[in-house]
Amino acid sequence: MMADKNMVSLITELERRYLECSICTEVFDEDGRTPRLLPCHHSFCSECIKRLGRKKDTLKCPSCNAVHKVESPIDFPKDNTRRDLTSFLQTHSYRNAFKKCCKCGRTVDVTHTCQQCKMDFCEMCRQQHITENKSHSLIVNNSETFQEKEDNFDICQIPNHDRAKLKYFCNSANCQSVLCPSCALEDHREISKHALEDIEEVFKKRKQDLGIDVESLRTQILRVKYILQKVQKTTGTLQEEGDKFHRNLYPIYDRNIKRPLDQYDIAFQRIESKLVTRKDYLCRFLKNASECCSLSEQLINCNSISSFLNVHPIVDGQLKLYLNTQVYSTEGEIDLELKTFLDDSLRLLERSVNSQKNHEGDEVNSYQRHQDEILLVNQGIGKYKYV
Repeated sequence: MMADKNMVSLITELERRYLECSICTEVFDEDGRTPRLLPCHHSFCSECIKRLGRKKDTLKCPSCNAVHKVESPIDFPKDNTRRDLTSFLQTHSYRNAFKKCCKCGRTVDVTHTCQQCKMDFCEMCRQQHITENKSHSLIVNNSETFQEKEDNFDICQIPNHDRAKLKYFCNSANCQSVLCPSCALEDHREISKHALEDIEEVFKKRKQDLGIDVESLRTQILRVKYILQKVQKTTGTLQEEGDKFHRNLYPIYDRNIKRPLDQYDIAFQRIESKLVTRKDYLCRFLKNASECCSLSEQLINCNSISSFLNVHPIVDGQLKLYLNTQVYSTEGEIDLELKTFLDDSLRLLERSVNSQKNHEGDEVNSYQRHQDEILLVNQGIGKYKYV
């Protein structure tokens, strides 16, 4: 099972891990707390960097203790990965991020709205809707996954690079950066350390791979839903069997039956607790995995190459986390435990009832023998009385 720390709200976890300044714990924004990236690749908000570099020409990174020369906090570039992720999650949470195609139910490419039906459609379903309803008018859905700001287009933001178009992507494990030609010439010449690829090719491939993983996770979600239904059914069966057991026991209940009944109730609560824990886990998995699929599908809709590539590693990492989580069906295991538990309880009850019957039988036999002895005595007294 996935660890509990990974089962909190996905959005909350992403915000805590990536969108809070680790010094002041405030959420990054575009005002005073813009995320700035130090040369050591650690990010802090502008306000905290100002305080760290105040009255000094150097700044010591609180995370790794690296020392950097600084004249002004704005000398450090904005961390576009965190800026894009902030915009992405805010849009997803507050601006109709879960909009689905009204026909096929998917969130990918929900691009048009029918003015007559007031329904949203993806591109494929839009064409079918037009064919079936030729008098209807469909308009383009202008809601974007990201609020595209002017400085968020696919151009280089580094000073003296003349806002050149981003053409390359460094695919080395320790870099993963979008680059303009000047970036490539200045900092990415060493072939042994960097792996430059065409940015559009990387963009297309990662979108395609992300879509494949989303489909796989959606398939797993369906399987987990089936497992959850089985757990819910077993929970209902357990409750029915428990009620039945008590109903059958009440007519013969007395102090001699109390011990097996107490043991039954303890075992019942143990199995019930397992089922509740299992059901809660499956429900949390379904909620977060579904949220992850929706996030990924919204990211696939993004048309900004740099924004997509900046956010992709984080969203893709979460997607693979849920995709690689092994959710096993414990239906047979729980059913076997339930059957064994019921059989053991009935055997214990039968032994108690039989013991009670034998005890009652012994008392009856003893009483009968006593009566026979009295009768024999009386008969003897009578015999000698009339001799």
